[in-house]
Amino acid sequence: MRKPLILLLCLAASACMTPQPAVPSPARLAQAEMQEAESYCRSLWADPRLAPLRDRIPFSRNELMPHHLADRSKPDARQRAAVPIHSELSARCQARRRAVAEAYYPQHLPALETKAGRIAELEAALQEGEISFGDFNALMQEAQHLFLAEVAEINSHLRGGQAFRARPASAGAPSPILSLWQPQPATSSVRISDCLWFGSTWSCKSLY
Repeated sequence: MRKPLILLLCLAASACMTPQPAVPSPARLAQAEMQEAESYCRSLWADPRLAPLRDRIPFSRNELMPHHLADRSKPDARQRAAVPIHSELSARCQARRRAVAEAYYPQHLPALETKAGRIAELEAALQEGEISFGDFNALMQEAQHLFLAEVAEINSHLRGGQAFRARPASAGAPSPILSLWQPQPATSSVRISDCLWFGSTWSCKSLY
């Protein structure tokens, strides 16, 4: 009777000493899923129907070159026909990013929705020939800067232990409008940051 008991104790002790696999932190999981989302978006960008736009519009801000901003040409008939395809694939990409945000940092959903609306407006203006490719690329970059500023403001409220509340829309206080000729005033003194709050810890790895 004593020997089986000792054996059971030894087995239990060895099980306790066995190293357990580390559980990934929410920040690491979010980072991995956002990377998967970016890979998905890049696969959409490889669609051959976007060929007329590929030399005019970069995939991401990291690939933006001076010639993209200096391009004063407007889309021709073939390029204008490709813009709705760009809009469709862009919406699918944004939906994938939104799913990650909804799972890990839903506090950023309002900023993501606002950014998606700005992108849709720019795509419509490009298709109508109201803006050049250079204007489109510059305004897309500005949309990203506004998005990061809004994320930073949300994070600053979380860091201070305050609940972030979106400013109520009113006729006298419209949301920031993208403009090449009127630089947007800063809504706060918060420095643009990629730091995200995950309930009890901060992650400062870039996710956007």
